[in-house]
Amino acid sequence: MPLHKPCAAEKHQKANIIMKIASISEMKADAANLHDKLGLDAMIVTQNGQPSLVVQKHQAYEFQQERMAFMELVINSQEDARARGLLPVDDFLESLNE
Repeated sequence: MPLHKPCAAEKHQKANIIMKIASISEMKADAANLHDKLGLDAMIVTQNGQPSLVVQKHQAYEFQQERMAFMELVINSQEDARARGLLPVDDFLESLNE
């Protein structure tokens, strides 16, 4: 039994990631093909109609973790710059034109 195709209401498109949705029984029935079907997309697995698990390839998980770590570094450096009273680059460049 192939995974059902998610309808528009079941898709979450955020940062170019499409979340596929399947019940546990659908996932089990198609488990041998999951690796090929997922690509870099994640799948929400439901139990009794409620989200229960997220399944994704290891490569996609690592990419997601690296992306979050990079975003955390950016946020921390922005907070550090504000705490030190440093100007954002845009404000600095604008001040040169004044």
